[in-house]
Amino acid sequence: MRDGGLFVARRGRGWRDAQRALARSFDLEVEARPAAALSYFDTFDWRLYRAGLHLVADAGVVSLRDSVTTEVIAEGKWRTLGPPRFARDLDPPALRDRVAAVTEPRVLLEVVRARVVVHEALVRDARGRVVARIRSEAATVRRDGEPHTSRVVVLGVPKEKKRTRADRSLRGALTSAGYRFGAASAFDRLLALAGVRPADHAPRPRVEVDATASLRVATVAIFRHLVRVMERNEPGVREGIDPEFLHDYRVALRRTRTALAEFKGVFLAEDARSFREGFATLSGPSGRVRDVDVHLLRRAEYAEWVPEMFRAGSVSVFGSLAQEREARRAELLAILAGRDYAALKRDWKRALASLSTGSPAGVASDEPALPAARAAAAKRYARLRAVAASTDALDDAALHRARVQSKRLRYVLEFFAQPLGEAAADAILAVERLQDALGAHHDAGVLLTLLGEQARAIPPGDRDAVARGAALGALMARLEARRAKWRRRAVRRLASLMDRKSERVFERVLAD
Repeated sequence: MRDGGLFVARRGRGWRDAQRALARSFDLEVEARPAAALSYFDTFDWRLYRAGLHLVADAGVVSLRDSVTTEVIAEGKWRTLGPPRFARDLDPPALRDRVAAVTEPRVLLEVVRARVVVHEALVRDARGRVVARIRSEAATVRRDGEPHTSRVVVLGVPKEKKRTRADRSLRGALTSAGYRFGAASAFDRLLALAGVRPADHAPRPRVEVDATASLRVATVAIFRHLVRVMERNEPGVREGIDPEFLHDYRVALRRTRTALAEFKGVFLAEDARSFREGFATLSGPSGRVRDVDVHLLRRAEYAEWVPEMFRAGSVSVFGSLAQEREARRAELLAILAGRDYAALKRDWKRALASLSTGSPAGVASDEPALPAARAAAAKRYARLRAVAASTDALDDAALHRARVQSKRLRYVLEFFAQPLGEAAADAILAVERLQDALGAHHDAGVLLTLLGEQARAIPPGDRDAVARGAALGALMARLEARRAKWRRRAVRRLASLMDRKSERVFERVLAD
């Protein structure tokens, strides 16, 4: 059956009213279910919601459902007794794989809890033909300590291209019973009732910058968005369960540092230098943790690279990497808990508040933002092209410079994507493709360094030395091949930024 729509009960109306109205024209086979305490799960960045899905736990049963029709797509249970919970903690594989495809590597968090009473009805016409299936839900959530209830009916009708007379009659009966057609899904209404805003986390700066805005106005909007992203992810960074919290935190940190570097004239010179130095102290420690996180997430894939007889050695290798991560994370947490970090955040917010009220600032603060953005992007694009043109055999240092320049170019383009016009999207995509290749090349090099350190540190008398050494050798050989592949791909994509097609894209973006 196809989705026939969602109908929302007006105040004081509910399933009994709908049942009486429908029974005048149809025969109903009603099944009532006991009241259930349901917990709905999603990732911090609402990956299931964005995919039109939600995951709901009812006692021991976990169901993946379509958010519009509430149809059960897959069903199973948790393999763990308590949080944290990931897709990999679900059984059977059909449920686990379907959820993992959308959510991994993010942890699943409870986003709302509700007491739900469900009635399901099979609706037949006078000839006994099934013309609809109806699901009535009365869901109660607590908000600010008070109960709030949403009563809806989800109508499923036969898969026919046109509405039938029975379809129209069903809708009329529900309307007469005090229901109105609702555009939002039952799950959306439940979230709204609980005061939960779905999909409200955006790591990328979705900032609307007016084409005529001053640099002061534009950068305040950008910086405020970025500090919100950092603060929203900070609790997850401290917990250390889901590595994507640190990733999003670091991206916001890098964007902040880029904007400070590219638009120096916004703040007074001394203030700008102080903030650049303050944020730079976070970059190294957070980066060292992220470098290891990237590879721990792929440990199962890496284990397949090792001959089966030496797989035990790979367990030891990645156990050592996990220990390395914890040591580096302890250093980061000490910084986040320190007075200097608290002072940096406090001073940064005060500076943004002062900048937004028109207080004295840098010499360029009241200049138009768009020309400054174009100039910054043009500078980074020129430097990227200079790296590409420097030599036919780009060494690691040159590829590192290209990676830095491509990040800064992309961030500036994203900050001002709206006023820069449609061509900015094509330019961003081209730079992203280059970044992907450069990033993969960099990541492989980082892991090679870490594994090399382990290989040199194997004690001569270690009884597991053979398996560990063999595992390290297999991993490093495969990584060298992978790194060479990504180097070739990065060089090709870097060269493509110099062709006439790319030049025309950037000419459109950078033209006044």
